[in-house]
Amino acid sequence: MRVLRVWERLACLGTEIAARTEQHWCPIKHARKILGSPARAEAFLAYGDSENYQQRLSGFRDALATDAAKPGVPSDPPAS
Repeated sequence: MRVLRVWERLACLGTEIAARTEQHWCPIKHARKILGSPARAEAFLAYGDSENYQQRLSGFRDALATDAAKPGVPSDPPAS
């Protein structure tokens, strides 16, 4: 396994923080496919799916709370 340099670790950490922030505040897929989007974004709501947004938002936030309770073991957002 290759050892990451300090700036590579910071980039990974920044990406993870951005993915978790997006899951908490706005778990909606982008209108167009984004290269390099985090794996957890696959379970986000479809763009334009406003009917299920309020109903499923708490599930996405609960998944993040589970992540915080078990460091090192990320949980996936709830499936649609």
